[in-house]
Amino acid sequence: MRADLDRARQLAFAGNEEAAHALLMPLVPTIEEADRDDWMSAVFAQLGEIFLVRTAHDRAADCARQLDHVLTQYAAILAGTHPDPPAELTLTVPEIQAMIEQYAGWPPYLESGLAAARGDHDGARAALAALDAVPMTGHARERRHLMAHARIRCADALCEDDRYAAAIPLWEEVIAMVEESGDDDLWGDRLLVSAGLGYGRFCVETGRLAEAEPWLRRAGARAEARGWRLDAARSQLERGIIRWTDGDLIAADQLYVECYPVIAEHARAHEVSRVWYQRGLVALACGHLEMVEQCWDEAERHWREVDKSLQVHRLLLQRSWAPIFRSDFPAAVEYLAQAREVLDGWPRSTWVQYARLDFQLGMVWRADALADLGFDPQGELAVYSSRPGSRMHRRAMGKLEQAAELIVPAALAVDAERHAIADPAARARWATSISAPMYAGAFAIAHAWENTALIAELIEHHAVRGAFDTAEPEHGGPVPATTDLPFAVLPEHPGDMLTTSRRSVSLTRIGPAPALQMDPGAPPILRHYRELATSRYGRTITTDEPMWRTWP
Repeated sequence: MRADLDRARQLAFAGNEEAAHALLMPLVPTIEEADRDDWMSAVFAQLGEIFLVRTAHDRAADCARQLDHVLTQYAAILAGTHPDPPAELTLTVPEIQAMIEQYAGWPPYLESGLAAARGDHDGARAALAALDAVPMTGHARERRHLMAHARIRCADALCEDDRYAAAIPLWEEVIAMVEESGDDDLWGDRLLVSAGLGYGRFCVETGRLAEAEPWLRRAGARAEARGWRLDAARSQLERGIIRWTDGDLIAADQLYVECYPVIAEHARAHEVSRVWYQRGLVALACGHLEMVEQCWDEAERHWREVDKSLQVHRLLLQRSWAPIFRSDFPAAVEYLAQAREVLDGWPRSTWVQYARLDFQLGMVWRADALADLGFDPQGELAVYSSRPGSRMHRRAMGKLEQAAELIVPAALAVDAERHAIADPAARARWATSISAPMYAGAFAIAHAWENTALIAELIEHHAVRGAFDTAEPEHGGPVPATTDLPFAVLPEHPGDMLTTSRRSVSLTRIGPAPALQMDPGAPPILRHYRELATSRYGRTITTDEPMWRTWP
């Protein structure tokens, strides 16, 4: 019996859950006949993890309940509080105690994974705390497996909801467990591979490519040594994304082609979609638009099958670019309408996703306007053939105004969020991946619209994001910009920065500033767009302090 249970564990660790399930199920009648609840607990634990991995969440929850029921009953028997204890026990008291010690952590472990899969991050955190509180005197490797993999699943779920910053503490704990483990047995290798792939993927998605590569190669090498083909293929997929990010399209596509058969063989719909999505990006970079559509059709189909709403939303946003390149703007708008429908029907959607959706719709309006101006997106020269003042020119200006109504508020909202991020590295990644491209889009639309006043207001708004300290540091030099210190003396208006700079002014914390006024007879700058950002996304762009003037 123990040999069969160990063999099932090895199969599950290798990604062969179907074979593990087929091995475990015939054991159940034999175990029931022998009345060995310790063996049944082992079966419930393994089946629950298998169902969790294969997203059979109802069956995983049933295993967690069954396991918790067995353990609760035996704990009550040992404590003498069971209302109807059996007359005779098959297991001895030491065997019961060993069973409770070994499997007491499995119900909260499964519950944390189920809550994470539902997007119930608070519930997952509570189950994780319950797991950590379970006393487990023995089975150190199994306990480390539970604690680490529960954190990996919680961190993965946060990242799937774009909550990367919240996942950082979990990844730090996982990496600490890997480094402290040092085990090269089955449990230790499974931990290293899972942590290396998960953390490597996190680093890829957050732009830490130099940190991702060693973890992915380390995990891939250990997986190959164990014969875990699926995990080795996953390592190839993530390394392919790194190559694509670096612009090496040939190496990226080669890695995608190599890893796809194994991923497809193991029927991992999410990763199958990720391969097709990435191959579509390579085809898009090469200008093969027909292949792009084929790849992304496959990706969208598989993601819809497993109800990955956020991934479908992102894909639809990406798909809108192909018709933009073909000047088929109604088709692009239709993709974005589908993306909005997905967000509206997804309970975990956030304002950031709506802001990026509005931004992309604004880009469609911009492309449509540029087409009216005679801009050829596939030509070699970016020239306009429309005469200022003509009907086509006026129509284009109207479309550009509509684009600004979408792009500028979204850009202001995501840039304001950047100021709320305390960690300098996280703030820089947010700027690079989200706020900088969108803020550049705001400048681009203002330029295309020939709105010099809007350009000037965007420059002033961007230049005064920050809080300043006029105090002299003890060491006599300026405080680094990454130092997170409390406010000292804030300048009354930007003009005061010129005066206080002679007294070693140092930028101590990035943060929002009050509203700005560029003209004594004019309202605060960007008021209309800031109000749109507040009404659409609930973001406050400026502080409630008295307005700053931008003249001496």
